Amino acid sequence: MPRSSPYLIELTTPVRNELESRAQKYTPPCRDVIRAKAILLAAQGLPNDAIASRLDTPRQIVSK
Repeated sequence: MPRSSPYLIELTTPVRNELESRAQKYTPPCRDVIRAKAILLAAQGLPNDAIASRLDTPRQIVSK
C-alpha cells in the first residue's frame, strides 16, 4: 500500500503560474522541468507513486 504524504501543498496563483511556465519549457535543465511538474501534481493531491509513474522517474526522486 503506497504511503500518503503528511504534507498538504497549497500554491499561490503567482507560484502556480511560474511552475506551469517552467513545466512547459524545453530549454531549462530537465531536472527543473521534472521538479516543477512534480510539485504541480503533488499540489493536486496525487501520491508520490502516481507522480513518479506519470513523470517516468523513480519514486525516491519524487519524494525528495
